[in-house]
Amino acid sequence: KITPDHRQLVYAVGVRYGGFRGWERVRRAWKKPGIVVNEADRLRNALAAASEPWLLQRLLDMSLDEVEIRRQDTISVICAVSRNAIGQGIAWEFLQTRWEEIHRRYSSLSFELGTLLKCVVGGFAGASSFRLDIVKGFFSGRDVGAAAQ
Repeated sequence: KITPDHRQLVYAVGVRYGGFRGWERVRRAWKKPGIVVNEADRLRNALAAASEPWLLQRLLDMSLDEVEIRRQDTISVICAVSRNAIGQGIAWEFLQTRWEEIHRRYSSLSFELGTLLKCVVGGFAGASSFRLDIVKGFFSGRDVGAAAQ
């Protein structure tokens, strides 16, 4: 039996190396009716360990679908994808293309929006000045509220 402390790692390894079948197996376990919240969180977060970009994109798209993912979990899903080396650029593209919707949802929650921006663009801290200029250019003229800090 796998201890709760190790389950997310086991799930993540299954997703990382299991391709679509591994990802889908974890997704079905996560969606199982009556699952305990902590276990659901482990399973959902493990989905972000996928090594296939299209699965990461699918998870990001699901993050804004409240039938699939609770509104309060959207930020953590996007952040989890951005922590995956394969997903960092995908999460950045997602943030740009879906900015209006994300901003509409979370602009009144400056802490949440700030958390999202830190995790998605925070990884660019050591990036080239060109990449940083792209980030600055995107947010230039856009309202990020208190998250600008």
